Amino acid sequence: MSLKTSNLSNRLDQEFLEYFREAVPESLWLPISVADQNKAWKKSQKHSHAIARYNAYVNCVCLSAFLEWLTEGLAETSDADQPLIWKGPDIHTFWEFINGTVILMGESRLVLIPSDPTETEDLCVPQEWVDIPNWTGDYYLAVQVNLDGDEDDCWIEVCGFATHRQLKSEGNYNSGDRTYCLPKEKLHTDILLIELTRGLHLQQEIEPLPNLSEVEAKRLLEYLGNSRLSSLSLRLTVSFEKWAALLDNDLLRQQLYCQRVPSVLQRLAKVFDTTWQEVENFLDNWEPQEPVNSFRGRCIESSENLQDGIKRVKRFNCQTPFVDWKLAVVATFTPETDEQIKIHFLVNSKNSTILPSNLRLMAIDEAGQAVATSQSQMDDNAIQLEFLGEQGDCFTIELALGEACITEDFELNY
Repeated sequence: MSLKTSNLSNRLDQEFLEYFREAVPESLWLPISVADQNKAWKKSQKHSHAIARYNAYVNCVCLSAFLEWLTEGLAETSDADQPLIWKGPDIHTFWEFINGTVILMGESRLVLIPSDPTETEDLCVPQEWVDIPNWTGDYYLAVQVNLDGDEDDCWIEVCGFATHRQLKSEGNYNSGDRTYCLPKEKLHTDILLIELTRGLHLQQEIEPLPNLSEVEAKRLLEYLGNSRLSSLSLRLTVSFEKWAALLDNDLLRQQLYCQRVPSVLQRLAKVFDTTWQEVENFLDNWEPQEPVNSFRGRCIESSENLQDGIKRVKRFNCQTPFVDWKLAVVATFTPETDEQIKIHFLVNSKNSTILPSNLRLMAIDEAGQAVATSQSQMDDNAIQLEFLGEQGDCFTIELALGEACITEDFELNY
């Protein structure tokens, strides 16, 4: 298929075209920064299984590298359409189920389809991006993502693109995995053609999706939300029309994502090993008959303002020459944002209503540096500290009294 370029010179931004000519060889090769890799990896952890996490990771690094290059080029021009990520705040609800991302440039829609360099060089586009009317793009870019090298030697390569009309008329539809595939030799390799043809009608008309009744939507959510169904083939377990109608609805797609993906609190609970117990279970087993103003009351009351987090408690014995102090450490991890966790530790004593003087509680990062410290004074009945952590962080909590020292390691992989 040839792309018509006549009668467009009156709207082309010559500075942007010059940038394309200088920056785009036969294929567009772009590096992936280490910072973008780390950021993408943290974001990818909020998915239900390993393949979905990897899909999100690959899409995220692909999007970051391409968007940085595109934004840099547009900064060189005047009055250019600034690129936007379609459904940006909810992009994770797409990557849980399918591969691909839409970038908006004014009225034009670019669909990035990343793939591994070891896979076929054909452009294979999930049917959702082609046959859901609200999702269709104008241009579909085949992007190979290389993550096999060293951290500072990872890159993406834009191998070419096809239009929506081309995919529908020349692409091979595979009903087994519901994709439209186009051989490499049929792709347009000159990325400059995208800017030259923006504004042309490049989409083929698509039949509208059937409406889902409230009853049908509820049944679909119940069925697809069943954890016994494999997430890998979820999109293939019902008819495309029903699946597409559900996914096209922002609220229903979000509900399905929430049913399939454990909440942040559920994932945070996995940070603790089995030696950490829920507070009530711990107290029932240790001291079932305590009055409210006793050790039980102090543990609960001291952290009552941290009700939105995941809370666990563990007993430690801190032995000194004269007293074997029985200490309870209450840990509360509270999501602040998608990436940040507020971490709070509280120490109480069972021996007495007050703690021993000079009991030190310290949080230490991977480099061995103290990030937060608290030390008991005379008549203190508790000590506590608080700091922020992120996905992937490792730290150690240290309890020290005289020569006695106890440590506990944590890794925020959730």
